[in-house]
Amino acid sequence: MNVDGKNAGKVFVGRQKELKGLKNSMQNAIDGKGSVVFIAGEAGSGKTKLINKLLEGLEPKKDEKNKSKKDKKIQIARTDCLESIGDADPFSPFSDIFDELFVDKSKQDAKRIWDAAVEVSELFEKVTVLGETFSLGIAIFDKLVRRNFDIYKKEEMFEKKDISQKKFFSEYTKILQELSRKEHPLVLVIDELQWIDKSSARLLLYLSKNILNDQIFIIGAYRTEEVNISEAGQPHFLKEILNKMNCRSNVVTIGLEPLEPEEVSKYISKAYLNNDFPEEFIGSIHPKTGGNPLFVVELMKLLEEEGIIVREATKWHLKKKVEDIMVPDTIEGIIEWRINKIRDETDRKLHDFASVEGREFTSDILSELLSIDRLELSRRLRIAREMYNLIEEAQEKSIEIGSYHFINSFTHHGFYDHLGTEERILLHRKIGETLESKCKDDNETKKLALTLADHFVGGRIPDKALKYLLRAAKTAEETNSFTEALRLYEKTNKIIVENRIGKLEERVRILTKLGEIYRILGRGEEAIKVLEESLELSEDIDDELVKASCLAKLGIVLFYPGKHGESRIILEEALKIYEDHEDILRNHLKNYGFCLQWLGISYRNCQDLDKAMRFHQKALEIATRIENCQLEAHAIANIGAVYLWDKKFSKVTEKWKKSLEISEKIDDLPWVAHFTIDVGYMHFLNREYEEAKKYLIRGIKIARKHKFEENYARGMMNLGSLWFAKGNLKKARILYERALNLSTERKIAKLIWRLQHNIGNICRREGEYEKARKWYLFSIEFLEKMISAFRSEDDKEGFLNHRLDPFRSMILLCLERQEEDKALEFARRCDHESIIDFLEQQNRGINLTKEEEGNLNFFDGYYIVTE
Repeated sequence: MNVDGKNAGKVFVGRQKELKGLKNSMQNAIDGKGSVVFIAGEAGSGKTKLINKLLEGLEPKKDEKNKSKKDKKIQIARTDCLESIGDADPFSPFSDIFDELFVDKSKQDAKRIWDAAVEVSELFEKVTVLGETFSLGIAIFDKLVRRNFDIYKKEEMFEKKDISQKKFFSEYTKILQELSRKEHPLVLVIDELQWIDKSSARLLLYLSKNILNDQIFIIGAYRTEEVNISEAGQPHFLKEILNKMNCRSNVVTIGLEPLEPEEVSKYISKAYLNNDFPEEFIGSIHPKTGGNPLFVVELMKLLEEEGIIVREATKWHLKKKVEDIMVPDTIEGIIEWRINKIRDETDRKLHDFASVEGREFTSDILSELLSIDRLELSRRLRIAREMYNLIEEAQEKSIEIGSYHFINSFTHHGFYDHLGTEERILLHRKIGETLESKCKDDNETKKLALTLADHFVGGRIPDKALKYLLRAAKTAEETNSFTEALRLYEKTNKIIVENRIGKLEERVRILTKLGEIYRILGRGEEAIKVLEESLELSEDIDDELVKASCLAKLGIVLFYPGKHGESRIILEEALKIYEDHEDILRNHLKNYGFCLQWLGISYRNCQDLDKAMRFHQKALEIATRIENCQLEAHAIANIGAVYLWDKKFSKVTEKWKKSLEISEKIDDLPWVAHFTIDVGYMHFLNREYEEAKKYLIRGIKIARKHKFEENYARGMMNLGSLWFAKGNLKKARILYERALNLSTERKIAKLIWRLQHNIGNICRREGEYEKARKWYLFSIEFLEKMISAFRSEDDKEGFLNHRLDPFRSMILLCLERQEEDKALEFARRCDHESIIDFLEQQNRGINLTKEEEGNLNFFDGYYIVTE
């Protein structure tokens, strides 16, 4: 191997143990035991080089690119997660992987595209739900095939279908599984995972669980220093995903440590064959670089470019004394030194302008920025690659020819950071406008929405930034990527406020969207804050129905932290507006229906069951009329809840299972989690413990995975109650405490008092009577605080009617401790007729267990409060 300084970056030393581990995992996958390997290390530690070494000889060479897929032993798809100005585009790396697998990058003839489309259509006979919701490679086939083949009529393949993440994850996985079985084993490589979006990270987790018996090998690489950084006091979300995945037997993490001194010496010997470098010089490289492979390579390149090491004839020599060599102390310093060596103005401009498009850039956009003919630009890019070695061609990563990337992120940032503020703004602006002009259809616009938003944010064109951020947010919301949608809506709101743009109605709409997503994610206080702001702004809009919508959504979120009285007042105000405008409600019927729903819940909470049933039935009528499945599911579930409070238990499970079925059909994930827990709760009350456990665990998993925190806490509480009823106090306590911590953090009032009471039960059963008294008292005081918010005495009594168990439990504890006076004190404190009767029954020695046989919450002498 005749290696010289120009190819020094290709030399591979060390990492033999890590390479062996990678090869073993890949062989496991080839043998049908799907594997995932993460390569973790600091920037420049050689993650990508290690992957390249593994795949050496497996990827087709340039002259083999046009061979059919059947000639390849392994199918390989590679992509990077790209750093962006704003938020990561949901599913971007998996979109790239899909394109890599189905589209030949080196030959653009229509026949090849047609063959690829036919191949996909065969797979889609088995998996028919991806559609345009996630774009992926399908839009590409749609555009290219229809452009070249008039005979192509399978439009239904591209029919839009709104599906959930769960369904999408399942179908994406099926396609990969089918490809690995029908063709050859799959190797998927995702680099720069520290910049992955949350939805893609969750898909990665899903894949790791579902490829155990497939010929699929996934490699992910990430920078440890980026993943270990906390954001706003919260750990990097990828860390949580990695922790979950590393518990699986088919997932391995390989950490890359710095090279040892002898490995650095070996590198120099191989990269600079036949050298007479003194030992003192070779030994100085490791301390200067800390053994970081990229730093070693870049330092040696710099020494070569500066003439400090030179090749004369066939031998390398050192031209300076070691003590006289002055070089930058950091890799960033070395990159800056190399950048400053570009003297040609056009070459420098070429690199500078490219850096604004991103670490990956295209000659198509660059030729527009530089006003250079694309052929001439391609020639200059080739010369620049050879002269400066700072960019590389990356045609295989894109459908279009002329794709390039900077050799590393340090180089990209070196050029970008060097630009003046005005230059960056104007370049971002021009790139955004150029990309915008190239979007020929809605699908292309959707796919590029976040990229366009990034450039218009950077270009300080807020109107266009707002337009594309809203488009990207809508796509994220459609795919149930709630965390991405939240950040995008937050950004749109910030842009509107800072730049004072957009119509007031648009701002109100964005704030109500934020409120809805905060509520879904269990962030009640933030939901209340933005919805109060939207209501205040709606006062200045000449449309009462906009105000009604703001009122209804605020009334709903106020219910969650226990502000029931305030919630009722606001919901009734919204209802009055809707009823006053009933003749023009056509576009507001869904909001009207949900307002009725929550008013029904409010009246049910105060035990006005007749009124509650009327509201829920009217909401169901509206749902049927407008064919809104979500509203229908909610109305049916709430009718079931009325039956529960009215002790018509046989009808409850039937209604709740119907609501669950409807929600699953439309993939309404937040409510799938909710109704799954509801069904489990009902099985628990009926003492059907195995069925209850099955539903509760399923609901908890969905809620935890998607950060539906109220349902996560509620599910844990009900599962804890199941373990309490079965006598496993340890498991019950763990679940109760976790649920209480989360409920307290998120201020979920309806769960806090229940959990405090149930922890008191555990203490009482374990004989810790003072602790039990403390927890019961916490629960009673919390309830009393909630009751005080009601203005009507009837409402207070109705609310308390179904929340008496903490008082009953405290009275029982006092009587068990022979503290009759204290028992009487709490009975009077409650001031409820049934509690006075309850105490009198105890004093007369009535058998409580027999009397409470009809109370579903009563288990072997203990009241267990569930929800």
